[in-house]
Amino acid sequence: MFKRNFAKLVKTFLSNCFNHIHFFQFILIFYFSGLLFGQSTPSALSVVVSGSNLSYQWYSNTVNSTVNATVINLATYESYIPPATPGTMYYFAVVQGACGSEVTSAVVSVEISDNYMWNGTESSDWNTASNWSPNGIPSITSQIYIPNCPHSPLKSSLTIACGGSVTLASGSNLTIDGAITNNGILTVETGATLVQTGLGNNTGSGSSKVKQMITGSGGSTPNGRFWYLGTPMQISVSADYKAETSTVLKFFNEPTCAWEEINDATTPIQVGQGYFVQSGTIDTIEFSGGQLNNGDYYFPCTRTGSVNSYRGFNLVSNPYVSYLDFNQAIKTNILPTMWYRTADQSGGMVFDTYNSMTGIGTSVGNVEAVTSLIPPMQSFWVKIPAGYTTGEIGFANEMRSHHSLGFEGLRNTKNDFPIFLRMNLIDQEKKDQFIVVMDDHLNSLVDEFDSEKMNIVGYPQIYSSVGNTKLVINALPLSKLKTIVPISVNLPSSKFYQFQFDEVHLDNASIILEDKQENIFQDISIDSCYSFYSNLGMINDRFFLHFNSFIGLTASAYIHPDNVIEESGVLAPVITQYGLGGDVHIKFEEVNPTEYYLKIFDMSGELIYLTTIRESETTVQLLEANGLYFLELNDGHRVFRKKIVIAN
Repeated sequence: MFKRNFAKLVKTFLSNCFNHIHFFQFILIFYFSGLLFGQSTPSALSVVVSGSNLSYQWYSNTVNSTVNATVINLATYESYIPPATPGTMYYFAVVQGACGSEVTSAVVSVEISDNYMWNGTESSDWNTASNWSPNGIPSITSQIYIPNCPHSPLKSSLTIACGGSVTLASGSNLTIDGAITNNGILTVETGATLVQTGLGNNTGSGSSKVKQMITGSGGSTPNGRFWYLGTPMQISVSADYKAETSTVLKFFNEPTCAWEEINDATTPIQVGQGYFVQSGTIDTIEFSGGQLNNGDYYFPCTRTGSVNSYRGFNLVSNPYVSYLDFNQAIKTNILPTMWYRTADQSGGMVFDTYNSMTGIGTSVGNVEAVTSLIPPMQSFWVKIPAGYTTGEIGFANEMRSHHSLGFEGLRNTKNDFPIFLRMNLIDQEKKDQFIVVMDDHLNSLVDEFDSEKMNIVGYPQIYSSVGNTKLVINALPLSKLKTIVPISVNLPSSKFYQFQFDEVHLDNASIILEDKQENIFQDISIDSCYSFYSNLGMINDRFFLHFNSFIGLTASAYIHPDNVIEESGVLAPVITQYGLGGDVHIKFEEVNPTEYYLKIFDMSGELIYLTTIRESETTVQLLEANGLYFLELNDGHRVFRKKIVIAN
């Protein structure tokens, strides 16, 4: 919307000198989202006078008055274009006629706004005028607003002068290839990110503000979710968290293995230290007053004593207002696993785990698995392993990036491993998760490819154990025909629960869930859910995962009942099991099939049946106990397999 204002018309009659004088002013102002943006070149101011031998002189003033005004050099025509200087200035003209008499026009104001909004229509170049509204390049004193746009701005360095400001709206990104000199105001709203790729400290006497919206409940007695947040500022105090109010602010002291609360407004907040905050209501945490963290940071960690259950666990934080890649973090005597405390779909607090050696993360609190990308200011756990008392984790600018969601980014998938299993333990809205990966380069010992379990009170828990170590991610070797993994569960109450297998990848293998108490074997590739009733407490000897791997065989098609698969120009046999008994019918589409070896294995990999087949149709009857079996047809060139479940 454009708004045009006309100055007051002045009409004056002067004998023999003027017939009359008209004075016009045009002010053009554009409004957008409550912010004021001015044109880059103001419209002309004009006076229209009737008379002879007229001369003109324009004046300016900072107040609405003709007193103590300033003569504008060379402004001696009936029209004058004011300079595009941000702010409000006042102008008038003095016109002199042939007889020497003069008349002064009315004083009019011209307001030039210095507000610019990024639109990114052309590119990411800060210095391209068409990327801004209005068209132009903002100065260091401009009021700059950057929303979420297809092209995010890129600038070599950023200087904000006194009176100037830069605001990053929620979801927006700004990349600075250098340092920030801030003598004005820099604001980063919730969900915005700022990446600096250059070295050097951010300086200036201005104010930086970083906001983070948090949820809460309980009023004066907070009882809602925990928000794990560190500071993004070089200098900040506990008042930024509102610790002097009913809001709870704590940090973990590893040497004493205890949480310590801060309840005043003056305690310095340590960069890199992890904190959690718990609010009694929906609120916004605002870090303010200092300059943003930039450059390299190294944070010391400790492992104290020999009896504390959480010895070696240190709560640290991402010091930047950008995402941070844990894979690239410099870890000295630090395990390559990090643990997030986050909220699940029901609002309960759970742990998610990420292992940088495998690139695998759990998805307990989210639909998608966590990745190596740590959200801005996020606090997270790392651990010093046994054998060390000190360690260090380091971060640098090259590890920083923009992402619109906390858990977005590059991540390994189930297809990166010959065998991958993501197993969920479900209790209505509550969930826990256990992951198994297998590959040739892994081993059965607890090492950097494994990740320890962090337990949550009141939630069902699932894990496997190696010695006294509970694992949430268990990395195992792919070197055996059969691997059995005992599964432990810790259940908060006596009721029905469910296992769900939502991600499974098998290269020439099978996975069988065994419920020893009920004598049930279930092929999870056929049925990915298993419901069971259990009493509360810890159960270590009921559930087992059987991994059966066909190593060294030239496996090709996996044959399902009643499906015919074309392979190398030859129709594969149709293998059909009648009911759940041991009768299996094999039919070859070839008129004169080649000789096949028929082998049948039990779940342990033991060969229980061997014969040769030359006929086009054959029926085999297995007089075996209930369970899972594997049928294999091999003519020396091709291998066909089928799983058979006997449940008479």
